[in-house]
Formats: sequence, C-alpha cells, structure tokens
Amino acid sequence: MEHLFNQQQFRPPGDDDAKAALNEQLKGNFPKEARQWLKSDDVRVDAPTRLDPDSIDWDGYPDWRASRQLGDVKKRAKKIDKGKHKPIVTVRTPGSEKNRIIDGHHGAMGYVDAKENPLAYVVHVPNQKGPWDTFHDQQRDDKHKDDFGKTKKKDQLG
Repeated sequence: MEHLFNQQQFRPPGDDDAKAALNEQLKGNFPKEARQWLKSDDVRVDAPTRLDPDSIDWDGYPDWRASRQLGDVKKRAKKIDKGKHKPIVTVRTPGSEKNRIIDGHHGAMGYVDAKENPLAYVVHVPNQKGPWDTFHDQQRDDKHKDDFGKTKKKDQLG
C-alpha cells in the first residue's frame, strides 16, 4: 500500500524546468522581489502550450495598455508570422475556468492578430488573490506612450 502514497502521484500539475525557464524569461523585466512568489512549492508552472483564445480572460481588454498600443501589437503579430514565438504568462486560480494574463498582453493580442492560438505559460496558483494580482504593475520596461500620445494610465488587470 505504501506505493499508493507516493508524493509524486499527488503532486499538483506543473513542470520544474518550465518554472525555471519562466523565471529566466521574466528576469529582465521584473525585479527579483516581484518574482519571489513563483518560487513557492504551491505554485506550479506548465510548459508553454497553445491556449484557445476562449480560455483566456479578456474582460479587462479595454483597460489594457496594449489595447491603446496597436502599433506594438501589429509588430508582435509580424514577429509571430515570422516564427518568433515568445510565450505569454497566464495565471490559473482555483475554480477559475479562464487563464488571466499577467505578462504579455501585447503578445496575446499579437497572436490573435496573427490568427494563432497564443503560446503561454500557465501558472497554477493556490489562491484566488495573491502577488500575481499586482505582478504586471512591477514591470521594469513598462511603456507609458500610447498610439495616441503619452499617458500615465496603468493597466487595470484585476
């Protein structure tokens, strides 16, 4: 009976190599403190996979800075058309049927514009609320210029 209680068997979904690769991808744009929550054993990361756009939470789209920076979105779509596929980062909270984007809003829109399902890391988190809710606000290279001029308006992600 002991083999029935093997911890690996009950481990939450995710891939340790994907978690390390995600941390590496985020390293340049997010400070170490902002990424600390990703190291928790309760947080699991799936290797990049294609997501059906219907599985993504687009509710906040009108408030995303990416929705006001369509020039950048078109640039991303062109890169995707040329085979340059950078995964977006989504969070899946317990009980949710949708993946919420926490990094890569321009990329998500670029994939859709290029008529491809977004390539995404899915980060499984243990709670509805947590540091992932404010993660995007800590981005280092966050542009403040929209297609319509300068703005101080932040993305409304929650």
